[in-house]
Amino acid sequence: MRPGEVIDGRFVVERFIARGGMGEVYRALDRETQRPVALKRMSADDELLAERFQLESRALLELDHPAIVRYVAHGEAPGVGRYLVMEWLEGVTLSGWLRQHSLSLDQTLRLAQRVAEGLGAAHQRGMLHRDIKPGNLFLVGRRVEWAKILDFGLVRNPLQDITVTGAGMGTPEYMSPEQARADRKLGPSTDVFALGGVIYRCITG
Repeated sequence: MRPGEVIDGRFVVERFIARGGMGEVYRALDRETQRPVALKRMSADDELLAERFQLESRALLELDHPAIVRYVAHGEAPGVGRYLVMEWLEGVTLSGWLRQHSLSLDQTLRLAQRVAEGLGAAHQRGMLHRDIKPGNLFLVGRRVEWAKILDFGLVRNPLQDITVTGAGMGTPEYMSPEQARADRKLGPSTDVFALGGVIYRCITG
């Protein structure tokens, strides 16, 4: 996508931001609100990737919590493919912050409470994030109390589960033992385990 390109008559592409495992992220302008947004497009035509992309879109559509990145829209457009639009966030990921700074015990506990509240909202709807790690936690305004959970690409949603076991999915350093074994009977404790790993990283460096 190029700067100035308009997606579905609403989102004006401004600039490329990053490329990840599932797709590319651009900053765009939402013509309806005149606010910047993050536009994520699927980078390859792959059936499994398409399922995961749809799961993430559906999960964010259903979730509305201050500690979870806010959904704006999703769809499919000619020449673009599947896309997902989320609120634009200013700040830094926790992984980026920890590369140059540390967190105090008080900051770590405030971060943990904020993320736990977001996870709790997802768990109440039967969803598991399955990839909680510093790179998927964003410090809005560089403040731990405004942290938001990103990237629901590995979400398990009971209403629309992915068709494969999920073997090998996740980040090894933060995986619970049952997730590492690709156990299909995962529960909220697998996200809690990962959050514990994040807390350990924050406290010990």
